[in-house]
Amino acid sequence: MKPRVAYVLAGLCVIVATGCAPRPPLYSADNTDAAVPHPSAQPATDPVALNQAGNSDQPATATGADALPPSVRLDVPAEKQLPELPNGCEVTSLSMLLTAIGHPVDKMTLAKEEPADTTPIAYGPGQSIVFWGDPNKGFVGKVDGSPGYGIYHGPIASLINQILPGKAVDLSGHPFTDLLATVAHQTPVMVWTTADFQPTSDWV
Repeated sequence: MKPRVAYVLAGLCVIVATGCAPRPPLYSADNTDAAVPHPSAQPATDPVALNQAGNSDQPATATGADALPPSVRLDVPAEKQLPELPNGCEVTSLSMLLTAIGHPVDKMTLAKEEPADTTPIAYGPGQSIVFWGDPNKGFVGKVDGSPGYGIYHGPIASLINQILPGKAVDLSGHPFTDLLATVAHQTPVMVWTTADFQPTSDWV
């Protein structure tokens, strides 16, 4: 299951992309196998942001909850993740956000360009996963097939910076109110979270 992470891109907005529905954890923790701690386990709130107008010294973020409006809306053209990319929620969401800020890039192009960690999957008893790649380095598994897991905020920020140099700013570890303030300043946000927006009970 992915920890909550967010990317923010320059433009008008609300939180417009919520990443994937919950996935099985990278590592198995059943009664017969000891859980293997993932080297890249993240805190539950990790966000990332884009600079306005290409100013790499001044990110388009605002801190605190002062004078937050009751709502903010951004109309973003929807894109279908399926059937081409069963594990491609991140690049599909990113494609939507890039379109929203006037720099459209096709999800299939993004899927080919995103970094990958090609570490092979290792199974234990009962097909439990005991080791795999690091989504903080690149996409783990197959974005267009099985087995597939996903990719976290760092490599996506790097991909954004390849497309729009100097525009990605990682807000990981910031208070959630900073994300709300960023959205209130007309900046769309891409968020990694669970489908019901609740903390997961089986992250290992």
